[in-house]
Amino acid sequence: MNFFEKKYRLSETAVFSNLGEEAVILDPKKGSYYGLNEVGVVVWEQIATSPKSIAELCKSVQEIYSVDKVECENDVEELIGQLVKAGLVIED
Repeated sequence: MNFFEKKYRLSETAVFSNLGEEAVILDPKKGSYYGLNEVGVVVWEQIATSPKSIAELCKSVQEIYSVDKVECENDVEELIGQLVKAGLVIED
C-alpha cells in the first residue's frame, strides 16, 4: 500500500478544543498540550469524521486553501507524522 493511501484516525485519548482558526489538543496520559493552526484544524476535523489518507486530507485542504499539491502533501505528511509520533493519531 502506498504511503499516501494509508488511513489515519484519532487516538481515543486525545481531547480536542477548537479555538476558532486554531485548536489545542490535550493528551491526558502525558499531560501534554499541542497546538494546531487553521490547516491543522481542517486535517484534524477530517480525521475525526472517519479515517482518512494523506491524499484524502490534501484534497480537503486544497478545496479550502490555494496550495500546490506537492506542497500540501509534504505539509500534511509532516503534520500526520508529528501527530502519530505524539500518539494523537494512529494508523487505521
